[in-house]
Amino acid sequence: MKFYILGEETKVEIDVLYRSYPNSSDYWDANWVNATIKIEIPGYQVSFDADLRTDELGKFLNELKSLRQSLRAKASLTNLRVI
Repeated sequence: MKFYILGEETKVEIDVLYRSYPNSSDYWDANWVNATIKIEIPGYQVSFDADLRTDELGKFLNELKSLRQSLRAKASLTNLRVI
């Protein structure tokens, strides 16, 4: 499943590849997904793998919806996993 955030000269792509622990019945483990994130802005391109939680993606989506409505809000994809 791919998500795109597109601007005039920018593109963010979040490609959710698979569940990290598909056989887990534990709430915390079952909600981890592996994803690839690609960001393209003028003069910069990056692609990296990420371990995300489904609730993090949901929160980010809700923030994007608020941003779209007010254009004054802020949206950030915050990840629980810290390196």
